[in-house]
Amino acid sequence: MTPDHAVCSHGGTNSPLIQSISKALHASSPGSGVRVSIERSAAWISLRDGSGRIWAKGLCWNIIDGVGRDVTQPALVLVHGDLKPESIESDLRVTFPSIRVVVDNDIAFQ
Repeated sequence: MTPDHAVCSHGGTNSPLIQSISKALHASSPGSGVRVSIERSAAWISLRDGSGRIWAKGLCWNIIDGVGRDVTQPALVLVHGDLKPESIESDLRVTFPSIRVVVDNDIAFQ
């Protein structure tokens, strides 16, 4: 499994990650929510262009319906290695207070 983006920084509620989730939610049915899975451990990952390495972990997200079934295919990204699941969950709940938010660590990049 390879991520769609080489690196996706998480910078709070105005991050590219939150903006992408927001666009997907606006295009989905009322009652939809978001599921985010983030790896437990970070690792040094070599950039595709060979210019260096970054401290990162994998994250995938997708839109879910009101009972938790997947509505969209997962979007796979790399985020900063120090990002904690509690941080992304908090930012999602602040940004989208009326939607269902599920955050887990049920992901593994191979």
